[in-house]
Amino acid sequence: MTNQQPRSTYLLLLTLAQLSAFCRSLFCTPLNNNTFAGFVQTVTDSDGFALLCPFEISGDRCSGQEYPNGFPVTGQSDLIIVCDPFLHSGYNPDSECRINCPGRHFTVDQDSSLTLDSIVLQGATNSSIQVEQAGKLSVINSIFNE
Repeated sequence: MTNQQPRSTYLLLLTLAQLSAFCRSLFCTPLNNNTFAGFVQTVTDSDGFALLCPFEISGDRCSGQEYPNGFPVTGQSDLIIVCDPFLHSGYNPDSECRINCPGRHFTVDQDSSLTLDSIVLQGATNSSIQVEQAGKLSVINSIFNE
């Protein structure tokens, strides 16, 4: 009996892990890759509303020459970026959507709007977000760090 109990516990944990991964895929979108370019591509493909799985972009994964002014929110668009609240039942640094990159993270052009919910932005060396005249920014449950 003792040999079966550890095996059944292992199978239960494996099943729960698989179920968690399945549910996660239903509720959030993972980045194409954990780079700033992958973040931009994933959000651009979302048609204005991106519900993202937790990620961290830092170090070598930050933008290079592709986005010198950060993610461009342009074209009179409304963009909403949310870190998956299903995984945020309590504070856990491994379940954050974190961009820790130098330079600028976003530029919101005129007549465009950006809403960030549960996003951590840090390491910006040129104002994290620039909002042009008549652009709009809403920040909910997000953190800006040096």
